[in-house]
Amino acid sequence: MNQLRRRALRALSVPLGLALALAACGLDPFGPSSPADELRAARAEWERQGISSYRYTVHRSCECLPEATAPARVEVRDGRTVSVVAATSARQVWPEAFGAYDTVEELFAVIEEAIARDPYRFSARYDERLGYPLGFSVDFDREHADDEGGLAVSDFEVIE
Repeated sequence: MNQLRRRALRALSVPLGLALALAACGLDPFGPSSPADELRAARAEWERQGISSYRYTVHRSCECLPEATAPARVEVRDGRTVSVVAATSARQVWPEAFGAYDTVEELFAVIEEAIARDPYRFSARYDERLGYPLGFSVDFDREHADDEGGLAVSDFEVIE
């Protein structure tokens, strides 16, 4: 029996040692474990990419006027927003309504703020390759029916 225990301990020591070594280096061997961890990992990946010119379509979901929820096409060049226009001709958009969502960095900031408010429900998705947010949804309070919101990002493309 004693020999079996030693073998079992030896078999566990290598993966455990590797996990501890990775953790000591600041790497989580089991992947992100919270929305804040997922956000940090995605933001780090985005920053590693060094992308400063891009465009994407953003669609907000909220208890808002139609002009604030219509899909908008955002274009960023050298880190600065150059345009926010209607993604389709079906509806007008108010570019001002998308001011907090008109760069990837601002999308990260909105998600970070939502997480910091300790919402009742929260989920976010990030592009696996580039790290930018694909979307999020949040419900801040279980008791209130009109505090839910979120957004979806689509048609992302890097501009050379």
